Amino acid sequence: MSPLFRLLCTNKIMYTPALEGKWLHVQDAISVRIDENETNKLIVRVLHEANEPVAPLPDHVLKAITKTTEITKLTHSLVRQVLKETPSCYESLSHMEKFSLLRFVLEDDDFPELIGLVLLPLSDGTFTTFTKSAEAVYITSHEHPRELVPGLRERFLNQDVDESILKKLKTIAEKGIKYSCALHTF
Repeated sequence: MSPLFRLLCTNKIMYTPALEGKWLHVQDAISVRIDENETNKLIVRVLHEANEPVAPLPDHVLKAITKTTEITKLTHSLVRQVLKETPSCYESLSHMEKFSLLRFVLEDDDFPELIGLVLLPLSDGTFTTFTKSAEAVYITSHEHPRELVPGLRERFLNQDVDESILKKLKTIAEKGIKYSCALHTF
């Protein structure tokens, strides 16, 4: 590997706006590929809000650095951990942004790690916490619509979630409470 990259990786070359703006060693930053994807931009913004040292890099720079040294990459697990440790970083997000965040944290199917996240959308427009011990949240079906049980709007999953989220939440409900929460099909 190039001596230049070895030298660069021993210096503080990564800038993050977190921590009131700092230059960090490569190993001290959370490296993320610069991407025009809206979800990726949201994740970086949420992590900055949590004061995490995220440093977006162009793909070619990220590849070169990973050949030289170990880096902390952005992972689903890391994002869930930050969200649990600093819930204020996502509390003020819009509904659509919370849906995007939920879609992201569901992607790797690590359902037990959802416990503690306030991202389970309810039909009354609020979000509740993924938990093992809460009252049940029900997923309706064509055969069993929410109207069969009037007055419990806050106990049903929001039907505005997209199909990818709904599929994952149904999987959680089918696997049972041990996997993440009191989510049940109705």
